[in-house]
Amino acid sequence: MSDEYNLEGFEQPVGLPESIKNDLFSYAVDYTTDRGLSYRDIDALDLDEAAQEIIEEYQEDYGEGYGYEEEMATFIMESIRIILDEQNDVSMLDDMEESKDKDALEFATQKHKGQYRRGGAEYITHPQAVADIVARVKPDSHQLDDLKSAAYLHDTVEDTGTTYEEILDAFGPTVMALVHELTSDEEQLKSLGKTEYLKRKFAGISSWGLVIKLADRLTNISDLDEADESWAIKYATQTKIILDYLKQNRTLSNTHKQLVREIEVIVDGYLARHAH
Repeated sequence: MSDEYNLEGFEQPVGLPESIKNDLFSYAVDYTTDRGLSYRDIDALDLDEAAQEIIEEYQEDYGEGYGYEEEMATFIMESIRIILDEQNDVSMLDDMEESKDKDALEFATQKHKGQYRRGGAEYITHPQAVADIVARVKPDSHQLDDLKSAAYLHDTVEDTGTTYEEILDAFGPTVMALVHELTSDEEQLKSLGKTEYLKRKFAGISSWGLVIKLADRLTNISDLDEADESWAIKYATQTKIILDYLKQNRTLSNTHKQLVREIEVIVDGYLARHAH
């Protein structure tokens, strides 16, 4: 992707916290994607109205950002311009789509080099398994390349020091936004505790993000019988708590429901076998 996508590439509002900028950029990506907007819509789009809608959604979701509305609006409007303007080079986007998921796998493989899973397998086998599940449950999705790419990359920022700017430049705003929302917020994690944080994460993440998050969880519980029993029981119990909260607090798509059922079969079976 061109340097125009770098978040440092435009004059940013002074005083707006970096965490808010990252979140707002993701919201801007979601706004343009959910509405199927392209570079052809930029002239007709009411950017001020779009910014106000995103600000209201952000403040409702996070309960913060009050007092920064003017700076947030400026940042959002410029972000939308950048996102849509980049789509102007259609041939570049078409070429990128042909190999995006393969490039993402190669990128993730290099980033996770030297890291290993609990059982000794190379770490990259985990995101590969997540991407395989995503492809199985969303075979006809027009965004499958982006979904698989985000699945391959979902742990890179959290575990390898990869930056969002790297992902943005290489794979575009949709993949970057997915990776961003799949990456744990360490401050909230510490403040809320892991289980409470994950309950809210699963319930509040985007629909596509939830598909990947559930695929990630399904992969993590697939080898419970090979893990330390005390850890596995704790992880399975936490998973049940998260899924129960998710079902009670969110309307799920058929794909979400399918993944939830697959997870519950494994978790319920494991806990039944290890009941004391």
